Amino acid sequence: MKTFQNCQSPWMDTEELAEYLRFKTTDAARMFVYRHGIPHVKFGGKLLFNRAVIDEWLNARERVSLEQSLTKYDD
Repeated sequence: MKTFQNCQSPWMDTEELAEYLRFKTTDAARMFVYRHGIPHVKFGGKLLFNRAVIDEWLNARERVSLEQSLTKYDD
């Protein structure tokens, strides 16, 4: 496994994304990517993910989830 602290590249492959999102397998990460529309690029047959974009995507999903939770209790 690769460590993110020592990685200088802003780009992650599927294995690194799986580790970053704490998935047990890269297959689960791939399924999550396609099912939930995680931003990525294809380069040379590989999926690549920009770490900053992934963080923004996660933060946006967290805000939407929080807003949905709050509106559920407003009624």
